[in-house]
Amino acid sequence: MDKEVIEEIVQGSRFAPSAQNRQPWRFIVITNRGVIKEFSLLVKEELKKLLKRCFIKKFSIRVKR
Repeated sequence: MDKEVIEEIVQGSRFAPSAQNRQPWRFIVITNRGVIKEFSLLVKEELKKLLKRCFIKKFSIRVKR
């Protein structure tokens, strides 16, 4: 992806709505494919752990079909 496109995305993201207009944005742009892949694997593992906790019975919601 071109550097200009990345900069445009980040600039546009700065104007996204935030609670009480605090705009707590911090951006890190990673372009190294190896780092992206490694980071992706770490995030997937953490999301799996989070999803397991979300499906604990006391947090489940009954849905009528």
